[in-house]
Amino acid sequence: MKKIILIRHAVAEDFALEGGDFARALTAKGVRRALAVGVFLAEKGYIPDVVIASPALRTRETANGVCAAFTPAPDIIYEKSLYLGGAEAYLSAIELAPKPAQSVAIIGHNPDITECLERLIGRERFKQPLFRKQTGEMPKAGTAVLQNLNPSGAVTPGGFAVLDSYKPGGRI
Repeated sequence: MKKIILIRHAVAEDFALEGGDFARALTAKGVRRALAVGVFLAEKGYIPDVVIASPALRTRETANGVCAAFTPAPDIIYEKSLYLGGAEAYLSAIELAPKPAQSVAIIGHNPDITECLERLIGRERFKQPLFRKQTGEMPKAGTAVLQNLNPSGAVTPGGFAVLDSYKPGGRI
């Protein structure tokens, strides 16, 4: 895998009337920010071959917003392990991408997506404040575009560098 794009879901409702946390939808601001992430990625040429997202409503809506900026839109795979599955589930999800894929976008939740970012780029690079808020987590709609440093394309801890980053309203 040459590139991995990690995207935290956009701004969501605080609660859902039915369905609990899994059914929280994006707010109007979240919908706009999801599309803004897609526009950023498209303008920079970071269009993933495939998108893998948590099946929670807010991540599905984020994936749809991001992909609305791409022509043609990549396939979206919903992977249930990305909902509360831990950072290991995110690393495993990368392997779900079809083999010809050279880039994958993963759309998920904190703290797991932040922990995945830390593992992929390594703890020392992650300590830089560029990639996190004061809380130590990726912000909502925060996006990190990672370049694989391994010539074989193998996904290894610490084997990626941050090529670019984005957060609607400014860089992460």
